[in-house]
Amino acid sequence: MPSITGTAAYLNSVPDVLKTVNDSDIASYRFKVSPNGGQRNITSIKLTFSVRVDTGGTDEAYVIDDLEISEVKSQQTLDTEAPTVPSNLTLAGKTDTSVNLSWTASTDNVGVTRYDIYRDGLIVDNVSGVNTTYTVVGLSPNTTYHYSVKARDAAGNLSAASNEVAVTTDPSVGGLPEPLGDRDIGNVKPAGSASYNPVTGRIKVQGSGSDIFGTEDAFHYVYQPWTGNGQVVARVYGMENGVTWTKAGVMIRASMSEQSPNVMMALTPAGGAYFQDRLQAGGASTSTAGTQAGPPYWVKLVRKDNVISAYDSSDGINWTLIKKEVVTLPETVYFGLAVTSHNTGKLASAEFDQVSIGEVPPAESTNSPFPGTIESRKQWLWDKTKTMSEMGLQLNIVQYVAQIVDGQNVAGNLQKIDKMFQAYDAEQYKTVSKMYAYLMVGNQFNSTMIDHVKAYFSQYAYAKLPQTENLRMSNYTAGYLVGQSFPDLQDLNGKSGAVLKSENRANIEEMLSAGVRYGWAEYESPEYTFMTYFCLNALYQYTDEPDFKQKLKMAMDVMWFEWANDWIDGTFISTSNRAKGDSVSASDLTWRGADHTALSWMYFGGNRAQEGIGETDALVPSAYRPYLEYLGMVLYRGMNYTPPEMAIRIGQSGDKSYTSRKTNLQNSSGRNLKTYRQAFVKPTWGLATEVTYNRVDNWQPLVYINC
Repeated sequence: MPSITGTAAYLNSVPDVLKTVNDSDIASYRFKVSPNGGQRNITSIKLTFSVRVDTGGTDEAYVIDDLEISEVKSQQTLDTEAPTVPSNLTLAGKTDTSVNLSWTASTDNVGVTRYDIYRDGLIVDNVSGVNTTYTVVGLSPNTTYHYSVKARDAAGNLSAASNEVAVTTDPSVGGLPEPLGDRDIGNVKPAGSASYNPVTGRIKVQGSGSDIFGTEDAFHYVYQPWTGNGQVVARVYGMENGVTWTKAGVMIRASMSEQSPNVMMALTPAGGAYFQDRLQAGGASTSTAGTQAGPPYWVKLVRKDNVISAYDSSDGINWTLIKKEVVTLPETVYFGLAVTSHNTGKLASAEFDQVSIGEVPPAESTNSPFPGTIESRKQWLWDKTKTMSEMGLQLNIVQYVAQIVDGQNVAGNLQKIDKMFQAYDAEQYKTVSKMYAYLMVGNQFNSTMIDHVKAYFSQYAYAKLPQTENLRMSNYTAGYLVGQSFPDLQDLNGKSGAVLKSENRANIEEMLSAGVRYGWAEYESPEYTFMTYFCLNALYQYTDEPDFKQKLKMAMDVMWFEWANDWIDGTFISTSNRAKGDSVSASDLTWRGADHTALSWMYFGGNRAQEGIGETDALVPSAYRPYLEYLGMVLYRGMNYTPPEMAIRIGQSGDKSYTSRKTNLQNSSGRNLKTYRQAFVKPTWGLATEVTYNRVDNWQPLVYINC
């Protein structure tokens, strides 16, 4: 053992004074560590030691010797002998969807612990070593399978395969189209059934059971095994003998166990369409409401890798996304049709037609028109508005509004908008989006919806706020339009009508004056700029005061000249004087740079196609950022503001120069500031580097001419 005799060290007894220490001053310890209980499957070992210096100045030292890593040998003799081969594998029975197997037990010098069941050369399950029978379920009717069995002992020794048995399942009892099979899952009484009518092309499913929900299910299932990506589509044609929560719909299921993970898009007699899931075996179930509709109605589930998307539709052509989420399922699952009566001891029935299980059709190109025109890019963005999605979250109100405007799923979308008006929003810009919804499609609201609209807008106080410019503008805009649209509605401050309208107009005009005279400052962050423009557009479109409308036009014109100046052939230059500005990393999942400049791109074009506007797989709440799903409301063909022609020409020009200094910006408190830090957004949207720019407002003379 190495000696430390004669070493200088600090001792607890005499702090701050070096003393000579000897071996006897250091306590000795012996440790024995058996990683993984001494098992042999350890491939590496890492031992870590640390030396701590405490606040009193006393050192601690370690001396390590006789370090040994060795394998602890078992006192028992290593077992290398495999069990004997299982013999006499035979078919004990079969149905259209199940097979019963039996075999003669294997022997082993220690003991057989389990039997592995193989189908068509691949292991599919196992049973305890005391069992010599096995029932296979979830098979397809009139299909041939090949089975064999191998024995395994505790040491992992595996026998050779038994004899192989070829089994052809019976034809479907109910005459279901091959390869569909059906069976009851869980505790069901009476037994369910399924049948096919070739004349009508409908599948009738009868099922009992307490529910498909909670931690386990009880229902009747018509299914097809499916491997990899795919989709299941069906129209629920009709339902009979149901109760409020009888469920009929399409399902993707991991196994035939009653506690299996699964996803389902179902129709109920009273609640309309619902998506539900169980993400873990025996775990809790959750649900998301879809469209309030009854049969006949379409439902669809799409699996793409580990993402499940659930849809409903009134016509099987225009689909509404109800939920998109990550679900971990095995590679091979069961796609099918499920019915539960939700009424133990009673059968309910549902008829399905237009049933399709198969590959996901190739998606039409989502690329933007390139180079395209202003009109073709505008139409593309409008179409994106109607089909956008957020992973695992409720869609923004603009999709529902856009579909109503185009006559798609009007009744269902009105129901969803009504539900959204019954929820409070902490973000001011969402009150503006709901005002847009009312002003654009409110003529289709019934009296109950109008009551919900008024109750929603009465929850806020529309007065001066010490917040960022875009949020102040949102609050003032909502207050002005509430005062104009609902003269008798009082806000939380007890103000209404003309008072509410005039006070918020004054607040808005103060901001307009600052923006026109000094530049939009913080608005030059594309995210904030658009949200301000979003408000100005609503005011310009719906105000009944011509002089106010002219001031709004001037402010919007100025903003367009700023955008035109900052746009260089598909890239955008903006300030980064805020922490939440445009200088961000690719790991910031709340950032979607292409969205925030989509309006500029629509008019100015660029040197490439933008493919992902309005879409994300980022699992983040949409409240974190005002994503440009709201862009659709500005694009609506009924809006009549048009950017200055000169601004469009400047934006389309790619030969701008940035060589001087811009100093007339404001901060969030409205104070002028000098800023030199700029973010130059790379063509790979969402990535940025910070550089220092000195530039003049070379757009400013044009702005003054325009004014």
